[in-house]
Amino acid sequence: QAQQAQKVVLRAVLLSLRSLARPTLPLLFPPPHASTMPKGARRSVAPAPPVAKKPRGDPNLVGVREAIERADLPDNCRQMFLACFAKALGTPAVGAAQSAVVDMIGKVIGGVEGGLRAALDAQVTAVQSAEGAHGEAQSRAEAAAAAAAAASEASKAATVTLAETTKAMGDVRARAEEARAAQRKLDADLVKLTEKKAEKTAAVEALSADAGDGTAAQYEALLPHMEDAGMDESLRCALPAACKKVVSERTSFDIMVLESAGQCLKDKVASLASLIAEATQAAEQGAAAAKEAEGQHSAATEAQRAQAARLVEVQAAQKEAEAAAATAACEATAAAPQLEAAIKSRDERAAELENFVAYNVGCFELLRDAKPETAVSAAAGA
Repeated sequence: QAQQAQKVVLRAVLLSLRSLARPTLPLLFPPPHASTMPKGARRSVAPAPPVAKKPRGDPNLVGVREAIERADLPDNCRQMFLACFAKALGTPAVGAAQSAVVDMIGKVIGGVEGGLRAALDAQVTAVQSAEGAHGEAQSRAEAAAAAAAAASEASKAATVTLAETTKAMGDVRARAEEARAAQRKLDADLVKLTEKKAEKTAAVEALSADAGDGTAAQYEALLPHMEDAGMDESLRCALPAACKKVVSERTSFDIMVLESAGQCLKDKVASLASLIAEATQAAEQGAAAAKEAEGQHSAATEAQRAQAARLVEVQAAQKEAEAAAATAACEATAAAPQLEAAIKSRDERAAELENFVAYNVGCFELLRDAKPETAVSAAAGA
């Protein structure tokens, strides 16, 4: 089909060239031939007329020539158009063939204009694509920067929370230590009271057992237990003398002193038993408080460990977010030159199309629509 179109164009161009060719009239008076001149006759030669200066070409034809040279045509078609365009556009239309050639030249120039417009449209599309890519990269960069900022704030918050959790764990540990120390003291006090009660109880039993026929040495062994037994001072002073006497030599006063000592020891044992009961209850409460404090300390320690692990995760997420933000910022920065290059190319193609329409297409239209006398002068100038 392309070859057939070329043949049609070539035929039309040839027909136009034939129609544009001006017929020459035969010479009415041909120059005498040398054989018809008499011998000795000298042929006179007329002086050559001065060479006329070639008029300057019409600049409009230059614009049309440039447009034809830019057209995407086979070389033989381009040469045909270059050979005939000046005469076709520079002389008044004398027939359908010349008009057809002018129309074909217009189509050729229109094809060049269409190609320039298509290139401009493609570049406009490229600019739109570059703008979209740049906008998306910018949006990603902004979103990544916001995510990095949020991750940084989360890291700061996690750091503060870890510090608070660590402090709370320290406070709970201190309370647990205090509770354990208090428990140990209560246990020790209970042990002392229990031992002291056992000693007083043994003294009471010894005193009761030897009340009738005890010896002075056994009673004297009871004297140290009477210092805190709450015995009357005067009776306590008389106790050693009563203890040294044998049973047969004791007076009623001595017996009263010994009985008073026994009763004081019994009262002391009862008081110690009451103290032991209170100490036992306090020790049990101390043990419960220590256990509770230990549980709180364990919970605080676990919370501190969990928060420390959380901080590690948050800091890792912060690093990833910052790296993603840096990558997105680089992509946005890299997209800017591409957008600028696309805009520059679009503007260049727009200027090229504008210049072509204003100059080349304008030249063609001026010649095509020119009046007969203007066309004749253009042809003469060509």
